[in-house]
Amino acid sequence: MDEHKNISKSVLIVGAGPSGLMIAHELARFNIPVRLIDKNPEPSFESRALIIQIRTLEIFDALNIISSLEEKSESLNAFEVFVENKKPLEIQVMPTDSNFLRPLVVDQSHTEEVLGKSIKSLGVKIERGVELVGLTQTKTNIYADLKSSLGTEKAGPFAYIIGADGAHSFVRKNMPLSFEGSTYEDAFILADVQCSSDDQENKFRIFFKGLDFLALVPLYQKGNYRLISVRRDERSKIGPKPNIEEFQKLIAQLVPFSFAIKTTRWVSRFFVQCRSASHYQHENLFLIGDAAHIHSPAGGQGMNTGLQDAFNLGFKLALVLKKLSPESLLSTYELERKPVGDFLIKNTDRLFKFMIRSSFGARMLRRLVLPFIAHNKKIRAKIFRVVSQTAITYKHGCLCTNYQHQEIFNIKIGRRMINWLLINNYNNKNNIHRISAANFFTCFIFVPENYTKNNITKIYKTARDFADKYSDFLRLVVVFSHNHAAQEIGAHEEYNFFADTQVVPSFFEPFYIITRTDAHVFCASNLADLEHAHRALSRWYLREKP
Repeated sequence: MDEHKNISKSVLIVGAGPSGLMIAHELARFNIPVRLIDKNPEPSFESRALIIQIRTLEIFDALNIISSLEEKSESLNAFEVFVENKKPLEIQVMPTDSNFLRPLVVDQSHTEEVLGKSIKSLGVKIERGVELVGLTQTKTNIYADLKSSLGTEKAGPFAYIIGADGAHSFVRKNMPLSFEGSTYEDAFILADVQCSSDDQENKFRIFFKGLDFLALVPLYQKGNYRLISVRRDERSKIGPKPNIEEFQKLIAQLVPFSFAIKTTRWVSRFFVQCRSASHYQHENLFLIGDAAHIHSPAGGQGMNTGLQDAFNLGFKLALVLKKLSPESLLSTYELERKPVGDFLIKNTDRLFKFMIRSSFGARMLRRLVLPFIAHNKKIRAKIFRVVSQTAITYKHGCLCTNYQHQEIFNIKIGRRMINWLLINNYNNKNNIHRISAANFFTCFIFVPENYTKNNITKIYKTARDFADKYSDFLRLVVVFSHNHAAQEIGAHEEYNFFADTQVVPSFFEPFYIITRTDAHVFCASNLADLEHAHRALSRWYLREKP
């Protein structure tokens, strides 16, 4: 694609689910004009996706909307598995390297409400009852045919169109790609219910007995649960909806404690699919969320992956539309996110089949494997790093450098930056991820305790000279080992120091770490090697000063 061929700076987002709301949020906060449409006349109040994984919680925290999300949430403390009426196996949630300890259970409707309020504050309106029915491509832009109750309009021009329009994406169907995968043969049923029970613990419970399977997921507020089961050998796309009696029969057979359904809020019958688009981008069309990949419910990965697609793509589109970066930057979206989507589809598919297969061999395998997982901390830790999505890394030829010049603690190129807690000289609390999210790139200069005022003056000058070359692209942030060192030096500018020196290894030479908006490490080295950072940044920067 030609560098900045697009005349328009506006982006059309099709679909106002979680991923569509997130990409609208990211573009709007970087002052990119967006139009957000959704064919449904009203927002859905069904809970649908429930689990907010730890990596997604970090993103909500970095965007300063985590407190709103937590208002209607339940912490998921443990998993409990009952196999053939034997003593339950408790699988504790293992800590990761995040400041968040556990995932949250949040109704998707509340997640959408939180994002919707945030984008409204940024000036974005959701146009509901508006459907994309046609696309027209020109040499420079793209136009959209939009249908609503008022008729059909030709909208545009748009620089880019983002398909966040789900499994039956109209945008994807207008791209030259395949959507490969499979559909599970058996029909699944679910219900969101209010119940009376003597159960007092927030645990995700799964029950196996013979051919029967049932999952109980605690929802927000006591007595609210999601029930999930499977109808063996029911293959027809058309079938009866589940009812209280069907679930109550399963509960009587499988649940060893008092659990009576009082009312249902929502019931559904569905078929699980695992599919992935062969590409996430074609020219100025992009796919995010379920439009790009559909997952099984196992591990609660689908919505989280879509939200992170949007978080990855948003700042890249903003850089290109602001003419700060070449359009080739956008190719890194697919290079980074498609391997993540494909990996999760492959592994959630395996996990889901392991959990729901009813053959004798599958039942015996569960009886052997589940106790092993429950009692092996290393295996559990590895599983939870993947499930929490904190293990995601971008390191192979994408928007980061391929070579790390210096080993710095546990910081690796392409990985999430450690979210160290900071305090600035105005006594305001902050952290690495929040600072990173506020900028396209952030250069953190870390100053050791043993440096004198004369030495720090040189560091300031070197760092400023470097950062001034990228004034609208990169922000410079100076971090001292502790406040005493900063006060002794008498820095007159804003600075930061570690809020908890116990979590930071001691260091004796200044070093820098450059993070991207999404807090993944772009490059890192000692301060004497800023030329390395210059070469890395200049590849993606169009306004470098002489």
